[in-house]
Order: sequence, then structure tokens, then C-alpha cells
Amino acid sequence: DTWKVKRLVKNPACELTPCNVTGSKNTGATVAGKGRLLQPGETAVAKHAFKKKYGLSFIAGEFFGRIKPGSDHVYVEITPA
Repeated sequence: DTWKVKRLVKNPACELTPCNVTGSKNTGATVAGKGRLLQPGETAVAKHAFKKKYGLSFIAGEFFGRIKPGSDHVYVEITPA
């Protein structure tokens, strides 16, 4: 587990700030949220939504992200606090 995942499990409080694809912050307010890891049965819905929105980019990211041994993917749901 990464540090972010471990922290989220211990403390689900988080903040969201709008950004672009490279992570540069855009103008917009930071809002408080609550995060949780999706359970294995819930990830199929998330994957379908990402495939629908991002198409081949998502599929390629999933493929190349799994080449590295020990790189499991997790999905996080964030809701307003």
C-alpha cells in the first residue's frame, strides 16, 4: 500500500482542489471531502465509467500500470464532507 492509501484508511478526511491533467492548480476553491477505498465488487462500475470517459487512454494506463510487479490499482470514492 502507498502512503496515500494507508493515510486514507486511517483518516478519510481529505481536500479537493481543481487541477488540470498535469496537476497544475486551476482557479477554484478547495473543498473538504471524505474518501474511501472501493471494495472489489464496486471497482467494475468505476472502471466502466473511466473507460467510457477516457477510452483508449484509460485502457493503456491500466495495461502499462500493471506491467510493474506488485502494482495493484485501487479506486477511491470521494464525497463532500
